[in-house]
Amino acid sequence: MAGLVWGITGALAASSPPAGGKVTLKIGWTVEPDSLNPFVGYEQSAYKFFHLNYDFLTGYGVEHLQTPVPELATS
Repeated sequence: MAGLVWGITGALAASSPPAGGKVTLKIGWTVEPDSLNPFVGYEQSAYKFFHLNYDFLTGYGVEHLQTPVPELATS
């Protein structure tokens, strides 16, 4: 997941927006998220989608996915 976010961020930073100004991100899922509302969704597929769109207090480390790393939290 971290590689996907890193790749998308790098690709968007390196490219200029299209002439229309609208950018569409298409993501393939094995299970459809139950809700796109972060206050209602509870399935893992929805959680992954929320993490792509919103910053959380902590994220996952690159080397060990079990080690939390700060995102919005500073300590």
